[in-house]
Amino acid sequence: MNYVTQLQPKIKITYRRTMEYFNRFLDWHEKQCYRFMDRFNLSEYHCMWLMFAEGFILALLLVWIF
Repeated sequence: MNYVTQLQPKIKITYRRTMEYFNRFLDWHEKQCYRFMDRFNLSEYHCMWLMFAEGFILALLLVWIF
Protein backbone atom coordinates (compact mmCIF):
# COMPACT_ATOMS: atom_id res chain seq x y z
CA MET A 1 0.00 0.00 0.00
CA ASN A 2 1.27 3.40 -0.81
CA TYR A 3 0.82 6.52 1.26
CA VAL A 4 -1.98 7.99 -0.90
CA THR A 5 -4.24 4.96 -0.52
CA GLN A 6 -3.83 5.04 3.24
CA LEU A 7 -4.80 8.72 3.35
CA GLN A 8 -7.85 8.44 1.09
CA PRO A 9 -10.43 7.39 3.77
CA LYS A 10 -9.18 10.07 6.18
CA ILE A 11 -9.53 12.73 3.53
CA LYS A 12 -13.13 11.70 2.78
CA ILE A 13 -14.07 11.76 6.47
CA THR A 14 -12.41 15.14 6.96
CA TYR A 15 -14.13 16.59 3.88
CA ARG A 16 -17.52 15.30 5.00
CA ARG A 17 -17.06 16.70 8.51
CA THR A 18 -15.89 20.04 7.14
CA MET A 19 -18.92 20.29 4.88
CA GLU A 20 -21.22 19.46 7.82
CA TYR A 21 -19.70 22.30 9.86
CA PHE A 22 -19.91 24.64 6.87
CA ASN A 23 -23.58 23.82 6.30
CA ARG A 24 -24.33 24.33 10.01
CA PHE A 25 -22.60 27.71 9.83
CA LEU A 26 -24.62 28.72 6.76
CA ASP A 27 -27.87 27.73 8.49
CA TRP A 28 -26.89 29.73 11.58
CA HIS A 29 -25.94 32.75 9.45
CA GLU A 30 -29.21 32.64 7.53
CA LYS A 31 -31.14 32.48 10.79
CA GLN A 32 -29.22 35.48 12.14
CA CYS A 33 -29.89 37.49 8.97
CA TYR A 34 -33.63 36.87 9.19
CA ARG A 35 -33.63 37.77 12.89
CA PHE A 36 -31.93 41.06 12.01
CA MET A 37 -34.51 41.69 9.29
CA ASP A 38 -37.39 40.96 11.66
CA ARG A 39 -35.93 43.07 14.44
CA PHE A 40 -35.56 46.17 12.27
CA ASN A 41 -38.59 45.45 10.05
CA LEU A 42 -36.57 45.25 6.82
CA SER A 43 -37.36 43.40 3.62
CA GLU A 44 -34.78 41.40 1.67
CA TYR A 45 -34.61 44.25 -0.83
CA HIS A 46 -33.72 46.73 1.94
CA CYS A 47 -31.04 44.39 3.26
CA MET A 48 -29.49 44.02 -0.19
CA TRP A 49 -29.21 47.79 -0.53
CA LEU A 50 -27.85 48.07 2.99
CA MET A 51 -25.16 45.46 2.31
CA PHE A 52 -24.29 47.10 -1.02
CA ALA A 53 -23.77 50.44 0.74
CA GLU A 54 -21.73 48.77 3.48
CA GLY A 55 -19.50 47.08 0.92
CA PHE A 56 -19.07 50.32 -1.02
CA ILE A 57 -18.09 52.25 2.11
CA LEU A 58 -15.73 49.48 3.21
CA ALA A 59 -14.07 49.45 -0.24
CA LEU A 60 -13.61 53.24 -0.14
CA LEU A 61 -12.12 52.97 3.34
CA LEU A 62 -9.69 50.25 2.25
CA VAL A 63 -8.64 52.24 -0.83
CA TRP A 64 -8.07 55.28 1.34
CA ILE A 65 -5.97 53.30 3.87
CA PHE A 66 -3.89 51.35 1.38
